[in-house]
Amino acid sequence: MGEVFVEITVENRHTGAREEQISALVDTGATLSLLPRSLLERLGITRTGFVIGLLADGREVVREVGDAVITVNGESTPCRVLFGEAEDAVILGLTVLEQIGLAVDPARHRLGAGRFLL
Repeated sequence: MGEVFVEITVENRHTGAREEQISALVDTGATLSLLPRSLLERLGITRTGFVIGLLADGREVVREVGDAVITVNGESTPCRVLFGEAEDAVILGLTVLEQIGLAVDPARHRLGAGRFLL
């Protein structure tokens, strides 16, 4: 299928005052989006707790979570985000795609309109 990367904008959900753009790998196998800790801290996004994540190789990792707003293709949604560590890729997870109504177009290596399941 190949990889799909998109430009996303991240902003502080509570203040909306600051935002940054970053390239992210679209990963439909990831539930939440994973963003660099440094970016989230620059935006003033606070940690609200921890989650245990399961990696593709079966290992479990603990990551902090916070609340942000992510914009993709001009559409925005509030969401939980994971505070990534240095070894983590920047990932746009399935939750954001579903909330905005986007799906991966594997033939064109891009995002396209998805359908909401009712």
